Amino acid sequence: MAGLYAALSTTVFDVDPQKHAHIDTWASMLSIYAFRALITDYIIEIKNPSGPNGELNFEKLKNAQPAVLNTLQTINTQLAERDFLITEQFSLADAIILPMLGYHMQLPGDLNLLAEFPNLVKYYQRLSALPFCKGVLHTAKPLN
Repeated sequence: MAGLYAALSTTVFDVDPQKHAHIDTWASMLSIYAFRALITDYIIEIKNPSGPNGELNFEKLKNAQPAVLNTLQTINTQLAERDFLITEQFSLADAIILPMLGYHMQLPGDLNLLAEFPNLVKYYQRLSALPFCKGVLHTAKPLN
């Protein structure tokens, strides 16, 4: 982590075309598929329940969980020995996934699936503490 601050630059893209393409690939995957699994099909149900009388639709959440877990596992594995998601510096992929993880970090009890993914939790805690993330990410109160 000593190089964590040194690795930060003024761009979220890498100058190496191959790394830039890798960032683009992950950014696309995260903004389409991860967003659908983590936010559209899971967080939205928790924030705006679709069940009778405005209650949580636990069947909908149960059906969404395999995609949520698969997405979190993919990202957790990617972070196994990295400070950042793709390259040695903060990238567009990190900027896309951090707010999604922020919503999940706030979930109470059994709704919070992040306990199974220690790399993700450490990654979120480490990056959300960076000065340029502090004013952007919401970490105050849990979702209910």
